[in-house]
Amino acid sequence: MATSTSTQMKEILEQAQQVTSKKKTVAQTETKEEAKVDEKFANIDNNTFAKIVFSEQLSPEQKKAEIAKALEYNTEQTKEANATRLKEFDLFKEYLQAERKNMAQQIIALTDTEAFGELKDVYEQINQGVVEFDNSLKPLMDIIDAVYKLRMKGGEVTLNVFKEIQEDKAAEAERERALKEQEDKLTSLQESITANNQRIAVLSEQKGLFGWGGIKKAAREEIALKKLELEQANADITTATTALEEIKNAPTRATEFAELQEEKAKLRELLDISSTAHKERQKQLVEAAQGFINTTEARVGSVLNHYGKMEGQIEELFNANNGMQSIYAIVSEATTDASKANKGARESLTKVAEGETAIQQMNRENKKMAIEDYITNLDTSTIDTAKTFADLTSQSYRIKSMKDANREQVTKTRQLHSSGVAGVADRLSTVLQVVSGAALNESAEMASNTVGLMNDRTNVMSLKESLRIAAGIKDTGNALNKAIDDLAAYRDTAQAATKITRDNLEEIKKNQEILKGIIGETRAAVKDAIAVNAEVDMQGSSTQAPAANDDKKADKPAPTKPSQGNTASKFSKLGGGGM
Repeated sequence: MATSTSTQMKEILEQAQQVTSKKKTVAQTETKEEAKVDEKFANIDNNTFAKIVFSEQLSPEQKKAEIAKALEYNTEQTKEANATRLKEFDLFKEYLQAERKNMAQQIIALTDTEAFGELKDVYEQINQGVVEFDNSLKPLMDIIDAVYKLRMKGGEVTLNVFKEIQEDKAAEAERERALKEQEDKLTSLQESITANNQRIAVLSEQKGLFGWGGIKKAAREEIALKKLELEQANADITTATTALEEIKNAPTRATEFAELQEEKAKLRELLDISSTAHKERQKQLVEAAQGFINTTEARVGSVLNHYGKMEGQIEELFNANNGMQSIYAIVSEATTDASKANKGARESLTKVAEGETAIQQMNRENKKMAIEDYITNLDTSTIDTAKTFADLTSQSYRIKSMKDANREQVTKTRQLHSSGVAGVADRLSTVLQVVSGAALNESAEMASNTVGLMNDRTNVMSLKESLRIAAGIKDTGNALNKAIDDLAAYRDTAQAATKITRDNLEEIKKNQEILKGIIGETRAAVKDAIAVNAEVDMQGSSTQAPAANDDKKADKPAPTKPSQGNTASKFSKLGGGGM
């Protein structure tokens, strides 16, 4: 361990110088005063105390002893020689302070100048990532919340809101059509007025021969017609303008769902945007989540890298402080030991030797004063050394606190860069799945409600059909009853008709027998009538006695029918000349 302090100090100085030469972050222009300082320490390697401190063969205890010995007042040397050695010690301490300052500047040169730029990037990019995610998520969640609230109102409400939206769309389309129709009409009328005015202007120039006289008759007539057209067009414009204003100022359609106006608007938004557009919106949400994760990882990684640089800087500062403390600890103890030795030497010079002459006394007192002056200067230097040592000690505590704080921040940042980013990625993935799941759940629930509603509708129709069928069966029963009644009526009618027919047939049969008898009698009467001329002679007597039943007829002969001429002859031919 004899060479540890000097070797460590040299390594610290060399590393600081190398880093400074690489970084080039601090201006290298030296002032004349700085050049003089460098010249002041040009031969520092030959400095007695520098040789001792930076010796690789001496242990710290040996260095302390050597420095103490070098700081002891040498009574064998002159006052000037002792003073020169003390100045050499002061120069060495100045050199240490200069190197301490240089190391501090070199470490300052290592300061990360991108810290606030990184703060700006972290603050802006990560927060912007949150804003973009919120902006992408909010419209989707608003739609899901609206659909959920509508669904909770029941299937009929959802269906009726949907129907009202469709009716609103149809009304808006009709309004747009009517507006366009009136606007096109106004445009056409304006063009017509412009054309008529232009034509009237042209016709007004059609005057007599060589441009003399009034406007030609044909032109005047056409101008009159054009003016009539203008009047009509102006009237039509007034009408169209009024109609257009009425359409524009027409009240909006009344809604049955005023308390669900926001939910209706979100459902309208869902329906108005195409499925492709909704896919793009959800894709943007996914990209926003991925972007936030990537941005967070990049920015936190960059912060971690800056902390790594700070860790190196703090470590270099800590090593430099530790090396300086080691040197000042040696020097501080050496000056204390030297001060004790010098005081002992002074004490020996305060004693008056027996038989001391005046010259001896003067020499002794001169040496004593020289030692006292030396002690005073050394004590002043010792106090300065103690102050510097105390400052380095307090600085070591501050550096340690800085180192601990930086280590803690590195640990936190490393955790944020690893588990933190992974955790937020995991949560974002869960949120995205929840959003997608919520949309699919609402789709399933809405489909279920709508299917249930359709089932209710079909059930009602089925019930109505069942009632209709039941009514049809009743009608069939009524028809059967009517058929029974009709058949019974037919039966009764048939029975009555049969009885009537039977009675009539019996009467007909009887009448037929009577008719046969009457026919026989009639035939006989006819025969008698035919034979009457032949039987009665010219004297009026009959050649044939009358029948028994013709007594009354004899009293009153039956009249004869007049001759039928050809008709009789025809019947005669048909009868073969007799009955």
